[in-house]
Amino acid sequence: MVPPFHQDRSSMPDLEILEVPVSPSRRKSLGSSILMALATIAIGTSIFGSVIGQDRRPDEMGCVYLIAASFAAALGIFLFAASRTNPSPGILRIEPDQVRWRSGVEIALSYGDLWVAHKAGRGRRERLVLKAQKKAPIVIQTSLLPDAQVADSVLETVHDRIRPLPDGPQRLEAMTARQAVADRVASGRKAVVFTVSILLGLVFLAELVTGALNDPFRLLAFGAGSFPLVKDGELFRLATANLLHGSVIHIFFNVMTLFSLGVLLEPLLGAGRFLTVFLVSALAGAAASSFLGHHVLALGASTGIAGLIAAYALVLWRWPDRLSNPPTRNTWIWIAFAFLLPALTFKNVDNMAHLGGFLAGFVMVFPETRKVELVELADRRQALFQVTAAVLVALFLVACGMAIRKTLEPERDLAVASILLRDPSPSPGMLNNLAWKVATSPAASEAQLTTALRAMERAIKSEPKDVAFRDTQATVLYRLGRWQEAVRTEYDLLAAERKPLYISHLARFEQAMIRSDVPLVLGQPPGVLISEQIAPDGSILLDISDPQQLSGAILHLVLSRQGKAVALLELMIGASETSESFRYALPGGFSGPRPDKVFVALVDARKVGGSPSRTYWKLQEIVPEAARLP
Repeated sequence: MVPPFHQDRSSMPDLEILEVPVSPSRRKSLGSSILMALATIAIGTSIFGSVIGQDRRPDEMGCVYLIAASFAAALGIFLFAASRTNPSPGILRIEPDQVRWRSGVEIALSYGDLWVAHKAGRGRRERLVLKAQKKAPIVIQTSLLPDAQVADSVLETVHDRIRPLPDGPQRLEAMTARQAVADRVASGRKAVVFTVSILLGLVFLAELVTGALNDPFRLLAFGAGSFPLVKDGELFRLATANLLHGSVIHIFFNVMTLFSLGVLLEPLLGAGRFLTVFLVSALAGAAASSFLGHHVLALGASTGIAGLIAAYALVLWRWPDRLSNPPTRNTWIWIAFAFLLPALTFKNVDNMAHLGGFLAGFVMVFPETRKVELVELADRRQALFQVTAAVLVALFLVACGMAIRKTLEPERDLAVASILLRDPSPSPGMLNNLAWKVATSPAASEAQLTTALRAMERAIKSEPKDVAFRDTQATVLYRLGRWQEAVRTEYDLLAAERKPLYISHLARFEQAMIRSDVPLVLGQPPGVLISEQIAPDGSILLDISDPQQLSGAILHLVLSRQGKAVALLELMIGASETSESFRYALPGGFSGPRPDKVFVALVDARKVGGSPSRTYWKLQEIVPEAARLP
C-alpha cells in the first residue's frame, strides 16, 4: 500500500511530489440497484408515455405505453448494469506544476487553471473538490482518503503551489470567496423548498384521491385558475391555481425543477427572500395567465418556478466568479432550454403564466444584486423579506379558505358552468363539458339551458364531425322541452355512431315527446294504422294495417315501466313481409324491469322500398348513465 504522502524528490528537489491513495468506493447493494432500476422504469414509462401519448386515441394508448415501457426498461437496465460495476482505487498526485488523478481515467489540472480547491458538503457526503474551467473536475469523497486530515493537507499543499504564481494571491482570494459561497449553500437551511415540495405533493395526492385529475369541475372546485371566474370576482384563484397540477408528469417536472433550484437559491437568497420571490412570481404568473392568456383552466407551480429561474439567471450573471460552477455558454443554453422545453414538448402550456412569473422574479431580484457580495445577500434586509413572506403565506391561506367556502355553495358546479359558457374563451371540448354539466343538472334554469344551447351551436360550428357534441346538444334540447328537435338530432347522430348511451338517450327523448305529442314521422307519412301493446306473456305486439307500405321503414318502440323508459326496440320491416301482426319476445338475458307499456315514438319512412328481404328487430336496454338524466 502506498503511504498517505509518498514523497518523490528525484525531479525537483525544492518541490515535493505527493501521492495520496484513494480507496475504491463501495458498490451499491443488489437490492438498491434493483430498486433504482424499477423506479427508473416506472417513472420513465409515465414520462415517456405522457410525451408520446399526446393527441393519441384511447385505442392507441396500449401501444404507446408499450413503447414507453421499452425505452424506460432499456434505461433501467443500463443504470442497473452501471451500478453493479466494481469501482477501482485511485491515486491523487500533487505534482510541482499540476494535480493529477488516476483511476481508470486520468485527469490533470494545472495550478494556473484551478478555479476551485476546497471541501464541499458535510458528514458522509463531504468531498474534496479540485476543478478548473472547461475541464473534468477531480471530486473525491473524503471518507475514502487514508484519514480525516489528508484532505486539509492536500488543500494546504495545493494553495502553497498556487501562491507563488503571478496572480496567485488574487486567485487564492477568489477561491476563498467561492468556498464561502459553497459553504453557505452546503450549510444553509433549505426548509422552505422542502416544505413547499411536500405541500405540493399533498395537494396533488388530494387531487388524485378525489378524481380531480379527470374532472375539470373538481379542479375548478380546488381553485384552478380561470379567466372568466377571475373576471367574475374570484381573485383567490390567482393564488390557489399555483398549488394544483394536472398530471403525474406535470408535478414531477415542477417539483424536480423547484428542488434543483431551491437547494441552491434558498441558502443564497435567504428563506424569506426565496419564498417571497416564489410566491410573488406565482401570483404574477397566474395574473398574466388570466388577463393576458384568457385561459379557462390553468394550474401549476411553474409560475413561481419561472421566477426562480430568473433569480438563478441573475445570480449567474452578477456573480459568475463566485460560483463553483461558473456559467458557460452551455449554462445559458440549459436555462433557455428549461424555460422553453414545456412549450416545445407539451400542448396546452401556459406561456403567458411562465413569462409573467419570470418577469416578476427578475424585477424582484435585480435590485438586490447591486453592490453586495453573493455570500452577504441572504442577510441583507432579512427581516423585511421574512415579514413579506409571512404576509404572502397568510394571503395564500385566506385564498384557500375562500376556495373551500365557494365549493360548499349549493349548485356550485352549475353556477361555474353557467359563467364559463357565457365567455368566448373556452375551447369546443370545454364547451361540451360545460354544457353537459348544465344539461344534466336538475336545478338548471331555462336561461342557463338556453346559454348552454348557444354554446353548443358554437362548438358544433367549430367541430361539426364530433358526435359527442351533437349528443350534448340533443340533451339540452330535451331539457328545454323541445323534444322533437332533440329526437331528430339524436336519431341523426346514430348514423355516425350507434353507442348504447346514445340509443338510451334517444329512448328517453322519445318517451318525453310521446307524452305530449304524436309520434315523430320522418319522410312521407304512411297511410297505415299502427297499434301496439304488451301481451300477457310480456311479448311486444304490433299491428300494422298494410305492412307493405312500410317496407324499408324503421319504427322505434319505447318500452317503459312506471313511466320510465327501460329499453328501445327498433324494427325494420322487410320487403317480403305480408303479416299484419308482429310479435317480439323479450330475450331471457333482459336485465331491466319488465315493461308495462309500449308505444311507437318514431317512424322513419325516408327509405321505404329499399329494405332487406327480412324483418329484423334490435333491442337496446337503457344504460345506467342515461337512466340518471333528469
